Amino acid sequence: MKRLLLILTFLLLPGFAALAQSPEEVNALVKNLTSPSAAKRAAAEKGLLELGPGILPFLPETVRSPEAKMRLNRVRLELERQAAEDSLKAGVVTFPDEFTVGSAAEMLALAAKQTGNLIEADLPENAGFTKPQDVAVMEFWPFLDAFCDQLHLEPQALPEKKGLKLVPTDRQTPRPAYFQPFRLEEVQMQKTVGNAGLLRLELAWEPRIQPVFAYLKLTEGSFDGGEPVKFPATEYEILIGQNDFRAFCDVPLSARLVPPEAKTLTVRGTFSAVACGARKDFTFDALDQKLDRAFTPVSARTAALLVTFSRLRTEKTKTGAYLAATLRYRYEESHEAMESHRTWIYENDAILRGPNGEEITSERSDLLRQTPNEIAVEIYFPVNEETLKNLSGWTLVFPRPCGIYEVEAPFELRDIFLGK
Repeated sequence: MKRLLLILTFLLLPGFAALAQSPEEVNALVKNLTSPSAAKRAAAEKGLLELGPGILPFLPETVRSPEAKMRLNRVRLELERQAAEDSLKAGVVTFPDEFTVGSAAEMLALAAKQTGNLIEADLPENAGFTKPQDVAVMEFWPFLDAFCDQLHLEPQALPEKKGLKLVPTDRQTPRPAYFQPFRLEEVQMQKTVGNAGLLRLELAWEPRIQPVFAYLKLTEGSFDGGEPVKFPATEYEILIGQNDFRAFCDVPLSARLVPPEAKTLTVRGTFSAVACGARKDFTFDALDQKLDRAFTPVSARTAALLVTFSRLRTEKTKTGAYLAATLRYRYEESHEAMESHRTWIYENDAILRGPNGEEITSERSDLLRQTPNEIAVEIYFPVNEETLKNLSGWTLVFPRPCGIYEVEAPFELRDIFLGK
C-alpha cells in the first residue's frame, strides 16, 4: 500500500491558532491612543488588552505620541506575558463543523496546526479517523491518545527535534491523567520484596514546551475501590531531559500499605513543575556599526525577561574567523530554573540573518556570568572574510523563552493492576 509521509512544522502557539480580531479593529484602537479625549485614550488601551494576545502581530512597533507610545508598550508587555502563560496551557484541537469521519492525515495536520506541536507520521494514504462521539473540542493529549488507539500508533521523540513521531504499536493506551500540557501514566508495577512494589510512572508533555524540573507527590491511594489510604508525604523529582517529550519516575510502595489480596490500585496526588513559556526572537540590527567598536548596550524586553546586547567583536583562529556576540538575559522570576545544574540555560543558539534571508547558525557559546536570575554569554558565529567586510543589513536573532512559570495540578491514576 502506498504510504504518505507527513511532516508538519507549525510555529503557531495555541493562543494564536485562531485570530478573531482583524487588523482594522486593532488599528482603530491604536489610533484612539492619540485621541484628544483622555477617556478615549484609556478606553482604547483597555480595548486592546481585552482583545488578547492574538493581536500582537498587528500592533505597530511604535507611535509618535509619547503618551500613546507608553500605552502601547504597556499593552504589548501585558499581552506578551499573557501569551507566555497561555503557552503552558493545554493545546486544544477543535474539530471542523459536521466532522465525524475523515482523513487521518488531514486531521493530524489540523491538530498540529492548532496546538503548535511538530508531528511526523508515516500513515497509509487512505487511513481514516473517527471523531470520539459527542465531542467538538479535545485537549492535545486526549486527542493524540484517541488518534493513536484508532490507528495502532504510539509517539516517540524525534531525534534532535522538539516533536513527535508516531510509530506502529500493538500497545493500547492505559488510563492516563491529563493536566494542562502534561500527561501522566503508569508504565509498570513491579513487585519487590514481600508485598512491596515499585510503581514506574511516565510524565509526558507537549513538545512545544520545555519543562525544567518537575515533582510528584502521592497523597493517598485506594485498593480495589476501597476506602482511601494515606501515603507518606514524600516528594519525588522527575529528571527532565532536553531532547525528549517524556521522563520517568519510580515510586516505591511499602509492603505495609498494600493488602496481600489487593488486585488494583488507584493513586491520587499533586504534580508541580517549572517550565519555560513561549519563545520569542529578540532581534538586534546595525551590526556593521557595532563590530569591534564600543557602543551603548541595546536592550529588548518582554514582561518577564530583559535581553541586552553589549558587544560584537571579530575573533580569528587557525581554523577560521568568528563573530563573537555578548548577550545578557535576566528573568524577573526564575523559580530556581537557572541553577548551574539546569542544562537548558547552556543552550544559547542564535542566528545571524542576512539582508537576503541567508542565515549563519551559532557554533558554540561561552558562559561569562551566572546568577540566580541572570546569564551572560558570548556566542560565536563562523563567518568568511566577505561577511566580515560587509555586515550592512545583517541582524542578530536570539531566541529566548519569554518567561519561566510554575505549573501545579492534582492528578488521579485509576485501576493500576498490581500483578500476581
